[in-house]
This record gives sequence, structure tokens and C-alpha cells, in this order.
Amino acid sequence: MKPSRWQQIDELLDRAIELRVEERQGFLDSACEGDDDLKREVESLLKALDKSGTFIDKPPASKIGEIFSEMPGSSGHGSIIGNKLGNYQVVSLIGSGGMGEVYLAKDLILDRNVAIKILPQHLSSNPEALFRFEREAKAVAALSHQNILSIHNFGSQDGLAYAVMEFLEGETLRSRISRAPLAWRESLKIGAAVADGLSAAHSKGIIHRDIKPENIFLTSDGNLKILDFGIARVKTPVSSQAETLITEHGGTLPGTLMGTIGYMSPEQVRGETADAPSDIFSLGCVISEMVTGKRPFTGRTAPEVMASILRDQPESLTATLSDIPPQFAVIVERCLEKAPDDRYQSARDLSHDLRSLITLNPLSSSSININNRRFPPEGRISRHRLAIAISLLLMAIIAAGSAWWILRDRAPMNSVAVLPFTNESGDDSLQYLSDGLPESLIESLSLLPQLRVMGWSTVRYKTRDQKTTDPISVGRDLKVHAVILGRVARNADSFTITVEMIDAKDGSHLWGEKYLLNPADKSNVQSVIAARISDNLSIKLNGEQQKQLASRYSPDTEAYQLYLQGRYFLNQRTGVNRDESLKKAISFFDKAIEKDTKFALAYAGIADANALLTDSDKSPYTAAAKQYANQAIALDRSLAEPHATLAHLAYTLEWRWADAEAGFQRAISLNPNYATAHHWYAEFLICQSRFDEALNQLKTAYQIEPLSKPINNDWGTYLFFARRYDEAIAQLRNTLSLFPDSTASMRWISNSYEQTRNYPAMIDEYLRMIGMEKASQEVIIGYENAFKTGGIDGFRRKRLENLNNNMKKGVDVAPMSFAYYHAPLGEIDKAIGWLEKGYDKKHYAMVYLKVDPRYDSLRKDPRFNDLVRRIGL
Repeated sequence: MKPSRWQQIDELLDRAIELRVEERQGFLDSACEGDDDLKREVESLLKALDKSGTFIDKPPASKIGEIFSEMPGSSGHGSIIGNKLGNYQVVSLIGSGGMGEVYLAKDLILDRNVAIKILPQHLSSNPEALFRFEREAKAVAALSHQNILSIHNFGSQDGLAYAVMEFLEGETLRSRISRAPLAWRESLKIGAAVADGLSAAHSKGIIHRDIKPENIFLTSDGNLKILDFGIARVKTPVSSQAETLITEHGGTLPGTLMGTIGYMSPEQVRGETADAPSDIFSLGCVISEMVTGKRPFTGRTAPEVMASILRDQPESLTATLSDIPPQFAVIVERCLEKAPDDRYQSARDLSHDLRSLITLNPLSSSSININNRRFPPEGRISRHRLAIAISLLLMAIIAAGSAWWILRDRAPMNSVAVLPFTNESGDDSLQYLSDGLPESLIESLSLLPQLRVMGWSTVRYKTRDQKTTDPISVGRDLKVHAVILGRVARNADSFTITVEMIDAKDGSHLWGEKYLLNPADKSNVQSVIAARISDNLSIKLNGEQQKQLASRYSPDTEAYQLYLQGRYFLNQRTGVNRDESLKKAISFFDKAIEKDTKFALAYAGIADANALLTDSDKSPYTAAAKQYANQAIALDRSLAEPHATLAHLAYTLEWRWADAEAGFQRAISLNPNYATAHHWYAEFLICQSRFDEALNQLKTAYQIEPLSKPINNDWGTYLFFARRYDEAIAQLRNTLSLFPDSTASMRWISNSYEQTRNYPAMIDEYLRMIGMEKASQEVIIGYENAFKTGGIDGFRRKRLENLNNNMKKGVDVAPMSFAYYHAPLGEIDKAIGWLEKGYDKKHYAMVYLKVDPRYDSLRKDPRFNDLVRRIGL
């Protein structure tokens, strides 16, 4: 089999296993159209994988080596056993893996047993496979550690590349776990030994990227070895001979998933670069599995597991295992933090904490040396870092009579979540206060660069179904140090606002005060509360920051209440009542301005609402949005919001790309925690094919608002525009698991299936979407019949028919909607004609012209390229 054929099979298999079982046949039918042999080969691999267990057990590359020998043309084992490779006599087959087959052999010079890993013959001619095999051998050979498998030699003979390794007797950790979960002390010892080995690898610039029970070997003499550096990332040359090889070819393309899905870190799932904290995350998964017997992140399919890794917080080990010390659970939780910066930064530190727990004696203080513990710079101590230090020291400190609060107070709390306030009045009309006050506090606190503040949409999502909110649970889920709670009560002609701050670690009360909100009172209550919160977080404000907090809101309490009502309706803009909510928001913002003509945020609110209502530069909403945004800036140049709004309008409707980029950069410099600015800037960058920059900006927005529906949905949408369709589908399904009503996610999943030519899955997703949007059964059945009788082209013509009918009824149909369906039908003139109408209207969706794959059939037409040029792309 030719290397190119092998690569083609490998790529198709990778894509197929990420799909649901029922989606695979349609994908293979389209992807292998006209090549029945290719289709049969991939199907045989899929069947073999199904027989060997879940796809999550090993990545596709790890399975192919095991089952490839069953395919025609593969070299068998019999031709190798009994032969000599250099000074080694091959005795028998031990096993096989994704990058080779392992044999027992005899070292004829030193008279000892060794293991020889051989790259199968059909892969030895594949440059990529040969490179990975040689890289693994050289990477491991550069290490010399008792917990890493030793490489004795490397060579090639008769077209076979091989590596000679020490021969191990014992079993893999997977085999050990399969019999029964391990005792917690034994798990700690194994975890510490793996951490020691990883520390040695990391010190040489080698990241393993595939830590799992299968790659951890327990020897019969009680030692432990880390196996399989086949997909390791080598950050620095491991030897002078390897320098060119590793530095030129050792990288991974952005977005490539490397590792085994059940043990991948969040950054691996997202296709980002993996560093030492990534291996630590994988080891945390292994440690958890050792004591529980099950993985911390599970799902029915690979995308579900990936979504769980990105989204879910595993249940605490202490909740399921009564004999586990709390300190053990805290260590594992820190390993499994979503953000790499919140995990252990070195495997050496992890090993230290694991071994300290193994030897901890509650009656002695000698097991932990307080003075030798290293702490990060002030302001960088995370909740789990503090919790681990405290839990490990607590029993020893009690015996010594020391005060552990000294340790706790080394740094300020630097992360906070402000929860929706409780409306104690019983009056639903005051909901705007219980939502608006915390949102205002979030906006104010987000101005402080020292503080990480969870976004409002994330907090609302997290508390949406809870009658009461447990600060400890919320703090754990949102990874914050402190939680702000509040209550609003009505008096005769005023409101009492009670605010308190809770330590998210232990639920202790840190601070609390009551405030009177009186329409006749001109005091700026919200900025006072924000400043008091900052004080009690031990965050010191400079003069400029104090001025920003004080000037952000109107001193007129009635104007402020009207502003909060406007924000309330601005945030309610969903579904069929979207436009009505936005118009109500504008009405309340207008009334706020009547009370205080210098209230800059109210002008910014009107600008946002109008910008969300417009779809064309000719819309009156566009002119209003620009007018109010400019007025907001004239009143307060420090506001990020109007700068971002003007930048958004500049590129979506006016195609002033340079002005837009400058506007976004200005907004982000004014408020780096303004998620919308990062989000819109990401869209701007996507339109210009600057995909890596765009996804980095969206990642920043996601870190601020991880549970924002638009941000989660657009992550998948932007991956679609980057032509990373399988990743787009996985991300959009993750969004649907969070927001089952997200029809936008269904639409882009359908679009992604269309681009992969998996038309049955495309139609299923599309029909599910329009069903969710309350389409009539007549319409749904019409599309089903059109596809059954006319295939994908029949469906497209039915869509065009319905779009024309809607337009005749007065429905505003985007011109691009027609172009989407005329283009793949080969009706180029009609498609270009509709795009010209979109250009004349300056419709916002025209900015995607350069990157939308649905226009690919038009790209050779000079008229299309002229359109792209006129838009400024």
C-alpha cells in the first residue's frame, strides 16, 4: 500500500470516528464517492475498532497499528520472528501499538533480554510515520530517569526501522485498574512516580501529550515506567544530531488534536499548544481513575467527552469515597483545573505535594517544611494553590500552634463572581434592580486589571434554575475566590440593598453592608459598593481607577434606575420578542437621559440597542447607533462600549476596515475585560482570513464569559469559516449541550455537514432546527420529500422556492440566502446577481464573502472577486 493511500485512509478514519455512528455512513458515501476500495478499507478499520472497544480508549493512530496487519498487503509477524536485527535475535511478539510492533529479543553481545519496537514495513516508507518513530526514540534516549523507559539503541535493516529498549516484566496500569480501584496511598505513590518522570522529561523540553493508564507500566520489582513518547512535543533539541529533525518537523499544525480523548487537557481538545500543565491535567485524570475505577470525563461519543472536558467539573472524590483525605481531592481538583495557569506549573511541585500527603503524620510537624515551600508572586495565588497549602499544613500547624491565616493573607483575592440579587419585595416589576445592580457592579469591577470578574451572562446561566445559591458550589464551578450576594427590599419610597461577600473556599462571611437607594438621593450608590468590594478584596485602587468608578454612573438615582431597566430589556433580547425588547430598552435609556443629559452609559446603551436592530447602512437604526455612540464618547472617553459599537458598525456596514481595527484596539485598551469587544474583534479578524488571531481573541472573550451563548456558538461558526468542519461540529454540539434551544448552533452544524458532503446528516440537522423554530409540518415534509426525490439539489431548489414565497409575502429575506443555494446548483449568474443586491444594500453578512465556503464555486468568477475587492477584503 502506498504511503499516500495510507495517509488518505488515516485522515478519513480520523474524521469518521468523530461523527455519531448514524452519521458515518453518509459521510463515507460522499467522501469515498467513486472509490469503493477506499470506502471498504475505512469501513473495515471502523469495524475492527468497534470490536476492540470504545473509540475513546485510544486515538485512531494508536489503533491503526494494531489492526493494520489484518489488511491486505501488511507484513506479517512470521517474517520477523527468528531473524536478527543487528546484534539482536527476535524471539516473539509482545504486542503492537499505533506506531509500531514490540518484540521480545535477545541481546547477543550482552546476553540479556530486550524489547525491540519495529515500525511496520508499510509505515517505514511513510516519511511522517518514520519521522514520528525516530523522534520518539531520540526523545526518550535523551532522558535518563528511573521512571522512563530506557532506549538502548536505534537503527534500520532491510527497510525496517527499529528501537531497542529495556525489557520490562509486569503489567500496565490499565490492567491493574481493570481488576479493581487502587487504595488512595498506592495511587499517590504511582502518581508521584509518574510526576517524577514527567518532571525529568519537561526539564528537557519534552511534553508527553498522551499520559494514560496504557502508557504507565508497573514492573514486577515495584518500579514504574512511562511508555510511548510517540506523539511527544519536543520544545528544544534533545541532541545535536536531532536538532534539525526536531526543530523543523517537530511541530503540530494549529487545531490538530494530539492525545487520547478521555485524558486530553482542555487546551489539547481545542487544538492548542500543550505544555507541562497539559501533562499534569492528564495525570490528574489518571490519579482520579485509579481510586474511582472510572474516568472523570465521560460521554457516549468522542465529541461528548471533549465537551465534558471543556465544560464539566468532576464530582469531588470526597463525595464518592469516604476514606479519601480532603487534601487528596484538592490536589486532584487542582490538576484538573480548566485553565493551565490554575494547575500545578511543574510536575516537580505536584510530586512534592503527593509525597507530602503520603507521609503526612497528624501528630508531627516534621513531615512538611513550611519555610521551603515556594509561593508565586503576590496576586497570583489561586484558590486551589491556597487550599492545597492550607490542607497539607493544617494538621502539622495545629501541633505546632501556628496560625495558618498568615499563609492565607499573603495575597489579595483576585477573582470574583457577582450573582443576581434576590428580589425580596415580591414585586416582579423590580426584577430590573435584582439583575441590573449586579450587572452594573460587574461592569465597574471589570475595569480593574488586577481582578478577574466573571461575565454577567455566565453568572446568569450558572444560577438560572436555582432558588437559592450556594456560594461554595458557585465559587468552585466558576473558579473564583469570592462570591458577591445581594438582596433588594422595597421600603415606602426607597429600596434597601444588602450586599455581602463570601469566601468561595469555605463559605465564611468576609464583608457585608446595607445601602439605601432613594430616588431623591443624589449619592452614587453603585460606585460606592464597587469601591467597598475592591477594598475588601484587598485590591488597592489608584486615583484614575477611583475616578473611573465614581464617574461611570449617573449621580441621579432615578436616572440610574431607568438605565437599569434599559439594561434589563437589552439582556432579554431572545427569540421572537427580540426586537420588541430592544425597542423597550431604547425607551428606558431615553428616559434616563431625560433625567441626566450627561449620563454617558445611557447613550452607550441606546447605541448598542440600535446597532443590534440594524442590518444595513441605510437603516435608521444605523444612524442612531452612530450618533449615540459618539455622544457617549464625547461625555466619557474612557468608556470601552461605544468604541466597540462604532468599530462593529464600521466594518459590518461601512467596510471601513482600518478604522474598525483601531476602534477595537482602543476599546480593549480601555477595558481588557469587556468580552464583547474581544468577541466582535474576533469576527472582524475572521472576515479577513486572520484565523489564528481571531480564535485567540475569541478565546479571551470565552475566558471572561465561558457560558455566553453567542460566544460559544460563534466559536463553532468561526471554525466553520476556517474550514475546520469536524471541530466546528464538536464545538457546536458542546454549545447545544449548554443551550439546547440554540437553533443557530443547529444551523451551523447543518452547514458544516454540507461542506463535508454528509448530506443526510445535513438535512436531519436542518429539519431539527426549523422544527425548533416552529416551522409547519407541511414545510418540514416538503423538504423531506424534496431531498428523497431530488437529492441535495432537490432540497436546494425547494429552499429557493420557499425563499421566493416568503419574499412575495413581504418577509425581509437576506439576498445572500439566495446566493447560498444558486451557487452550488451551478447557477452562477443568479448567485452573483443576488450578491450584488447584498452589496447595494450593504447587508452585514457581505463581510463573510472572502471566507464563507458556500461561495467557493464562485471564486473563479472575476465578478465575484471584484465584489470582494469593493468590500475592501
